[in-house]
Amino acid sequence: MKRISLFAILILMGIILWRCDQERVEPLSSEMVEELTLLPSTSTGIGYINIVSLRESPFFSMLKERWENRHFHSDEYQEFMKATGLDLRKDINEIYLGLVTNKMKDEPSVLMLIHGNFNQDKIMDYISQQDEDHNIEKETIEDFVLYVINKDEVAFSFVSDKRVVLGNASLMRDWLEKYKQRQKTQIQPELLRCIQQLKYKSGVWFIFNAEEVIQKMMEEIEKHPEGSRFSGLKNIRDVNFSMRANDQLRFSGLGNFSDSENAELFRDAVKGFIATMKLSMSEDRGAVDVLNKITVKVRNNQVLMDFEMNQEDIEKLKKHKPKIAFL
Repeated sequence: MKRISLFAILILMGIILWRCDQERVEPLSSEMVEELTLLPSTSTGIGYINIVSLRESPFFSMLKERWENRHFHSDEYQEFMKATGLDLRKDINEIYLGLVTNKMKDEPSVLMLIHGNFNQDKIMDYISQQDEDHNIEKETIEDFVLYVINKDEVAFSFVSDKRVVLGNASLMRDWLEKYKQRQKTQIQPELLRCIQQLKYKSGVWFIFNAEEVIQKMMEEIEKHPEGSRFSGLKNIRDVNFSMRANDQLRFSGLGNFSDSENAELFRDAVKGFIATMKLSMSEDRGAVDVLNKITVKVRNNQVLMDFEMNQEDIEKLKKHKPKIAFL
């Protein structure tokens, strides 16, 4: 009888743990699905940034300090803010973006949907005053005005006082037509699979599913002294990562490889890189302890990386910024 009771307890614990594990992955909201289906159907990369959640976290002060030192104290920005009433630090709430790669171009085409608060009349008055050479042309797409900058074929349009779309002019035209006619395309199955795997869908996340994107990443990675460790990236099919910032900065990354062997090789490379970082910081036990919070493991043909850090942890690593290229 005791054995039966013990067996029942073990089963119950297993169910509870399984349910907890399932709850770690946030569901995909209907609002997010609606926005994602309007992004270019040929997107090889998709991203989302919840600015509101970042603003409400203690980590925003770190980002704000960096931005203000670079841009927000300039005379040009102060003039722009006074004329338009738009403060990018306060009036932007969400950003969706789609990347479309082209083998004939070095840079991917980008489309961004920005949710926020915009005074269209003030913004356009300011832009018109700055456009002394008349480089901006107007087009009418459905009920919307599309402003196209001739030089770069970059365009933008005010969908409402809460929405602005900008990016590649061709992608913009397609987006506006779909938005007006509510023609929602299906998310590519591979991208949808990656989105469903994201742990933190309501924070910040990016997904890349394209050989061209990986190749361009490798060109940059191989410039790094430790770049040769990551040659296994050539065997990756797609990669995604997501973050959520509140009292802790929580990060989850996942790479799908061609097979488990290449996944294990890449896992070993990442662990070796982290070990090298620890060695370079060996005199700072606090920073080493922070790096110990990073877990890297393999599940079949997937490599998973996770960590949780607080603001103090990030500050400890910032002291060693020259040693860590990605900070």
